[in-house]
Amino acid sequence: MFLVTVSAASATTPPERLGPPPATTIEPPARAAAGAPLSIAHPSIRLLDTDGNDVRLSGRPVSPMRTCNEGCHDTEYIAAHNYHALAGQDEQSLPAPGQTPGGRPWDTSPGAFGRWNPLTFRYLSPADDARFDLGTPGWVLEFGWRHVGGGPAVSSGTGESLLAIDKAGAPTVETSVLDEATGERRRWDWRQSGVAELNCFLCHLARPANDARLEALRSGRFAWAATATLERTGLVERTPSGWRWDRSRFDADGWVRGDSLGIRPPGSAHCGQCHGLVHAGEDPVWPKPGLSEWSTETTGQVFSAQKMFASAVNLSGKYGLDRPWDIHAERLMECTNCHYLMNDPTYASEVFELRPAHLAFDSRRQEIGEFLKRPDHNFVKGWSAQGTVANSLDGSMRRCEGCHDAASAHAWLPYQKRHMERLLCEACHVPKVHAPARRVTDWTVLLPDGGPRIEYRGVEGSVHDPASLVVGYRPVLLPRDIGDGSLPRLAPHNLMASWYWTYGHPSRPVRLYDLRQAFMEGGVYRPEIVAAFDENGDGTVALEELILDTPRKTSTVRGRLQALGLEDPRIAGEIQPFSVHHGVAAGVYVTRACETCHSKSSAITAEFPLADAVPGGVIPALVGDANVRRGAVIEVAADGRLSYRPATMDEGFYVIGHDRSRGVDFAGLTIIIAVILGAFVHGGLRYHHARSRREGT
Repeated sequence: MFLVTVSAASATTPPERLGPPPATTIEPPARAAAGAPLSIAHPSIRLLDTDGNDVRLSGRPVSPMRTCNEGCHDTEYIAAHNYHALAGQDEQSLPAPGQTPGGRPWDTSPGAFGRWNPLTFRYLSPADDARFDLGTPGWVLEFGWRHVGGGPAVSSGTGESLLAIDKAGAPTVETSVLDEATGERRRWDWRQSGVAELNCFLCHLARPANDARLEALRSGRFAWAATATLERTGLVERTPSGWRWDRSRFDADGWVRGDSLGIRPPGSAHCGQCHGLVHAGEDPVWPKPGLSEWSTETTGQVFSAQKMFASAVNLSGKYGLDRPWDIHAERLMECTNCHYLMNDPTYASEVFELRPAHLAFDSRRQEIGEFLKRPDHNFVKGWSAQGTVANSLDGSMRRCEGCHDAASAHAWLPYQKRHMERLLCEACHVPKVHAPARRVTDWTVLLPDGGPRIEYRGVEGSVHDPASLVVGYRPVLLPRDIGDGSLPRLAPHNLMASWYWTYGHPSRPVRLYDLRQAFMEGGVYRPEIVAAFDENGDGTVALEELILDTPRKTSTVRGRLQALGLEDPRIAGEIQPFSVHHGVAAGVYVTRACETCHSKSSAITAEFPLADAVPGGVIPALVGDANVRRGAVIEVAADGRLSYRPATMDEGFYVIGHDRSRGVDFAGLTIIIAVILGAFVHGGLRYHHARSRREGT
């Protein structure tokens, strides 16, 4: 939609008064020679600050909301129709925590702004919380690395500007942050930090400087985050005193050519800045443990066209893996080919099913100028177990069968219709994940660095050791509703078990500050913690000893939390399913053998390991807002290992060759016996009749 070529003579509107760009306008005419054809992908722009002034003159941070709105895009509309920016703020249930589908008493929304996550642990505190953890500025400091700006980063949740609240006077939850040294609130001055506007550059620059953006956010210089994103363009440079605009990069009138900015539609690499490992190029694929590659950490998914044998991962059977990490990446697909904008003219008519019943195809589309003025940034989405924000948009995305003719491609498959009704395509096309994935996040104890105890699946040895053999794992198949009224279908998932301390009534998680106070003193474990956990008597706490597997360890930590004034500290456990949709295979790597499922050792009901031990003896339960059915048995083995075993019969699945029903078995046995008896009776009667005839003659 950006790549339009015209001659400069065809455009006559002065640059200062450019309106919504028609399809043939790509640049202000004064910037081009008359009659010269242009091939620039985006018009030249002026970088403006929040007051609409030229940044090269004001020296202030750039405002994407003012810059991109200057006669072209309706940025207010874009920010308001953007669940990446709102992060659940528009779905908040304040002031009534606990009303979200997840059921946690302390959650206030289904999105990142209000939904507690054991991966990140920090807690968005209510205004009257005596043990304050995170307010809005603290949330931006903590989670801005995974947020595009806007939404809660510029407003209080009630529609008021954070700056306006600050100017009103007294500090509130919105103008406070936790002092990690004292555990007390301290005032946050928004006038010094500014607000983190929706950062258009993060997703629309060819090479956004995301590392510089993150540094600006972590240092509390929120207003400069968008400016820092421009570092690689040369328009701005870092100095000891902050960021400085390079005036030589602008023309005499303050315009910047679109090609120097590299503005473009977002690609998969842009999505990978927050969502997981997206790899392109010839460098070997090398997943890095940690939340910086979020979906890779939680599922092991890698979106790359590179062949697995060419990666840097020590894969089991590596040199026989001549498949790509994802077949769609190999076919040069981008994330936006599936997760497109709601009102994209290419897809919108099909998405919203507006086609009149008498038409087989409706050629009417929104004009490109209208779309570029107000592109709805609510990307279409499917169904997943972990994506709880903007659930009203679930199912707006095409599924596999929206592009592929499954019937013709699976002519070999017996009972084809039945398989399609009860299986998602990924159940067979993602039979194995080849990268490690997290399976345990245990906050009941703290490692020496102040983080949780973590376990991974799919790797033999430490996930941080390049020499560890990566064996991958087979995702567990869980029945999931996809919202179209059809029967639940089996889909692949990873399961992550989490344990953490809660306190009070209604309960809320023990904040990380208090947990560190309970375990640490002066950066080392407290003597009572060492005494309880040191099982071999060497005076230190080894990593293998750092787990609540004895009553003494549990009571010691509980006692330390009570000493801090926490009421009724107790352990909670939960299981979060993570849907696996990428890492799609083809050919011989797809499940085709019937006995994989239709046998006594069916993959559908195979035991799925959850943890090596159960902290405090607390058996975790599935989170309340996971879009999966709950027919399963959670078992603790004799050696203390925890596992999850699906029970398909409880969810209405009868797997031929594996499941047994006493009623069906009894009926079948009765029929067999009846047939045998009938044969004997029939044969006996025939024999008797024949003998009688012979004797009679």
